This record gives sequence, C-alpha cells and structure tokens, in this order.
Amino acid sequence: IRSGTFDQSNKEKTISVSRTFRELGAHELRVEVTPINFESNSINNKFYKSIYAIPKPQVQFITDDTSSPLAEVILNLYDVSMRKELDNLDKRKALVLNNQHIDTFSESEVQQVEEFVREGGGLIVVGGDQSYNYGGYLNSSFEKILPVISTPEEYDGGRNIIMLLDISLSTFVHTLEDDVVTGEVTVYSNYASSAINIINDERLFNENLGLILFRDKSIPVTDGLVPLRYQSNRDRIVESINEETFETLKTQEVIALLYEQGRYETALDSALLDAKEWLKRESGDSTILIISDGDLASDKDKEQELYQKNLEIAQSMVDEGTNIVFVHIPPHEGAGPGQASDFMTELGLEENYVFTDSAIELGEITGLDYDAPDEDEPIDIDEWQLIEFNPNHFITRNTELAANISGFNAITPKPGADRVVRTETGESILTTWRYGLGRVVALTTDDGYGNGNRWSSELYADENARIISSSINWAIGNPYEEEGAILEASDKWLGTPTILQLTMYNQESVPRLTFNSQEIDMSMIGRNTYQGELSSDINDRSLIGVKHVSGYPIAINYPLEYRDIGINKDVAGHNGRTGLIEDYGGKVYTEEEAKATLLDDTREMSERTVTEPVDYKPYFILAALMLFLADVIMRRLKEVKRLRNQK
Repeated sequence: IRSGTFDQSNKEKTISVSRTFRELGAHELRVEVTPINFESNSINNKFYKSIYAIPKPQVQFITDDTSSPLAEVILNLYDVSMRKELDNLDKRKALVLNNQHIDTFSESEVQQVEEFVREGGGLIVVGGDQSYNYGGYLNSSFEKILPVISTPEEYDGGRNIIMLLDISLSTFVHTLEDDVVTGEVTVYSNYASSAINIINDERLFNENLGLILFRDKSIPVTDGLVPLRYQSNRDRIVESINEETFETLKTQEVIALLYEQGRYETALDSALLDAKEWLKRESGDSTILIISDGDLASDKDKEQELYQKNLEIAQSMVDEGTNIVFVHIPPHEGAGPGQASDFMTELGLEENYVFTDSAIELGEITGLDYDAPDEDEPIDIDEWQLIEFNPNHFITRNTELAANISGFNAITPKPGADRVVRTETGESILTTWRYGLGRVVALTTDDGYGNGNRWSSELYADENARIISSSINWAIGNPYEEEGAILEASDKWLGTPTILQLTMYNQESVPRLTFNSQEIDMSMIGRNTYQGELSSDINDRSLIGVKHVSGYPIAINYPLEYRDIGINKDVAGHNGRTGLIEDYGGKVYTEEEAKATLLDDTREMSERTVTEPVDYKPYFILAALMLFLADVIMRRLKEVKRLRNQK
C-alpha cells in the first residue's frame, strides 16, 4: 500500500495510511520496518493486523436536509434508508434523527423507538433549531430515552431577570382613533425596540433572562430563564419578539374592530403568575421588568377588578423578595402616568417607575441592577472551542478534535450519562448513555449546515468528522448481521492468551473451532454465547503472522516484552520529573553530554571523602590503670610512714 523512508526523533511517530476494502471477508495488514543501520534484534520490526470486512451496517436516517455535511458522512459509510417514517427498525442497527421536532412522531412511534433501543438498537439524535430545547423535547416521553434533559445546565452566576413585554392592542390602538384606514401602526416599535436594546446590552451578559409577552393572554417565549452570555439565546429571544409582533399586528381593520368592541384586555396578571412560577425554580436575586403602555386594565368594565388582581399578585412577589421595575411608554402624546404610577406607588417601589415617550436604553432604567462587564475578559462569546472531556471513550479514543462551533442546544446531562465532548465554557455537546441493551448519543449541535445557521461546519471537516462516524459506530455496537455463527477475537502477542467469543444466532449445534490443527475448548457463558481461550508457545516463532481460527483471521505478533523498548521513564525520569537515577545521586546524559563530560564527571564523582572511626578506648583504659597504680603507691607510702612513727 505504501512505502518510504521516514526520520524519527521522538519515541513514537504516527503515519496515517488509508485503504478501502472492496471485498468482504479476511484481510491482512502488515507493517515492516527496515532499519538503515545494523540492528541486533529484529523480531519487533514486523507488525501484523487482521481485518475482517463485513457488509455496511443498515442505518435509518430521518432528516429534512439530505445535502448537509452530516448526510454526506452517513451516506458514505453506511447502508442508509432515507424514509421519513420509521421503516423496518428491527432490521436496522441504528436510527439517526437530524433536527427533528417532537411533533414529527406520534406517541406510538416514540414507543416504537424506545422498544428498538431497549432491545439493542442505536439512537443518535442531532440538534439544531427544531430539536431539544427548540423542539419540545422537555418532559416528553421521547426525552426519557435520551441521556440529556432539554433545559440549560445550571449557571450559578448572574441575577434572574424576567421581562414582561406588553403587546396588547392598547399599545397601538390609539394610533387608529382618528383614521382607521390610513393610520400607521408604528407605536409598537418603541416597546419592541426598548426590549431589544435591553437584551443586547452587554452589561446584562452576566445575567439570566426570561421573556414573557402578554396581550389577551400570557405568551412565554423562553422555557424559563436562559443565560444572556450566549449570542444564540439573545438572537432567539429577539426573533420571537418580532414573530409575535407580526402575528398581533396583522391588519388595521381587525384592530379597529376589536377596539370598537372593547376586546383588547391586557393579561398582565397571567404574565405575573407565569413569572412567579418560573422563579420557584431559580435561586438568587430576581427582578420583574415590565415594559407596557401603562393601561393595565383596558376593559373598562373590569378595570378595577383587573387592577386589583394585578396588584395582589405583584405584592405577593415583592413580599417574597422579588424586585419589580416598570417602564411606562405611553401609546400617544399627552398621556400621563395614570394606573402604572399608582401601581408602583402602592407596591412601595415608586423609585423603580420609569416614564418615557420613546424607546429606552438600559442605562435610563432605575431599580435594575447589573454588573459592568470585565474589560479584561469579554463576556460575549460568538464561538466555542470543543474539548474532548472524556478522551478514553470509544468515540474520542482515536480522534484529534480541533473544531469550534457557533451555536448549540441548551441541555443538561442526566445522572449516569457520559459527557464525551463539551465546550471550553463547560456546555455538553456530545453525551452518551446506555438504555436497556441499546446505546444513545445526544449530539447537541447541528448537522453542519443547520438550515443556513451553520453552527458546527468545522465539526464535519477533515479529521474532525471522525467524531461523527465514531459516535454512530459506538451507538451501533455490534456491526455484525445477527445470523449464523459470529466469532470475535482480538489480535494477540506471542505467549499471551486471547479470548474467543462465539455467538450462535440460528444454528443448533456448536461448531468445532480449531487452531494449528488443535481443537479449542469452548464453554457457554450466556444464551447462545460461548467463550474460549487461545494460547501460544512464546518460543514458537513460527506462529508470528496472521493465522486463522476456523477461517477467522487473528494476528499474532512478537512477544509483548519487545513492544515497550527504550529508556524506562520511571528510572530515567521524564517531563521535568526526576527518576530513580537522579533520586539516588546519579545523572542522566544525552548522547552529546556523554561524549563531552561523562569521563570528567565520572572521575570527579569517584573522589570520595571517607569518614573512618578512631578508637580512643585504649587511652582511657591506660589512664585509668595509671590512676589506680598511683593510688596504690600513695596508700603504701602512707602506711610505711605510719609504722615508722610508732617505733
């Protein structure tokens, strides 16, 4: 396949070789190194790898975009069915759902998918603007199968702000009083512009925000609070404001008719109740920001009743520690504070009442605290670098991920799920778990195209695309067709045993397995599953190469002891850490250092200062003996003198 001359200075070097096998069955891959200089031991210069090519696994791919980078990867590597409805799942190895809304499937189809996964099938769910938190997955029966919950991961920083934006007919109907036919509905732009100015102000990028629109009913836009630090969250909120604006302001004739009938009730009470429910799930400081025309009860027959209801709900929230700020933008020139001012005064928050006749900026609002952005560390993030959070997982084991993404779905991994890839700021992008006998992969970014959004085009480019095929392969698990007898075994080292596993699908008797003309003993370890051990004599070099067990290829390479050669890092040290040699006073030399200084260092280190003990015991014994003799002589002399005196 390939040959050449390669230079190598490091202990390990990777050389990529690509090959497409066009025939099914056993194949042999051999790598041989021919050293330029003499080598005393050549047993480890050849390495063998056995390969058994099987038919492409059958995969069903449900997508609205057959030209995306994801589709290109799947169509090239697998036997793919592109039908929109579930099709013969019992014959498929995996099901790939690309950016599919929950409404795509009926409840019976969801149950069919769950049964497929529970019985051993693979499921890969790819994100986008119609899936996960954007696709209605939260608390659905389909979400039960997934390793993630379609709600953002908890973010400990930031305050909680819930914006209540008034889009009721009273915000613009006064424009039509003089001329219903020709009057232009432009006042609403002040309300929408104020909301958008606040959402896109970088001084709030540290905070969490939820948006609820209200007219004759409450319209929650975000599913609870979302962090404003993500551009995708801000864009989504602004887009929703514009969509609801056009939905409300369809025709002037309808508006005029509703105005004449008095049917433009403002449901602030419903919006307050929704906000109160959201805050039960949050902790920390919370603020309700109301942007309205100040007409809190446009239905004159129910004016006092509605006003009082709004006041009671708001007062209960204030009593619980929630701050309330009211931005009052009157619908026409000359309108005064009216109900809105009274409303805030009765709450004891008159300092949080802002009256303006034009679109407002964040800095003009009193009572809304925010943190100034850190000039040294920008908060706004337009791209996120992907990081292999679990580099030892099957999916990431042989990949070198180097990609950025510009968007993702906000999810939270479930307990027991495995976070495989995440962003540099901690958001999970690739999450896996096992469900029953099957495997599920949650890829929470798009297919590389994303209906024009292109969140993750880099993920599908060049070597990064391996993460996609590895994810599908992991979900598939066993790629073999479940028929006949399937033998699985790893390549081995000479003298090291390897395990053989035989699975019988539709055969009544167990076939005999032989290796080197000898039968291998097999024992049952499960239903239709048998296991045996293949051993080899470490001294029988003739066994090295690709051999066969009843036709199944197994590579046997040189003994394991010849694999890990070179300097022992524990002894010599590595990466700035000392080894045993230096710990005990030695030194490790490079080849150049050895030639230049080894002899001098050896001579210097051979000179030793030796401390020898000196025995002073004899001197003390002699001194003691002399003292003893002196004492005896003195006593004798005294005795002689005493006897002479007596005479």
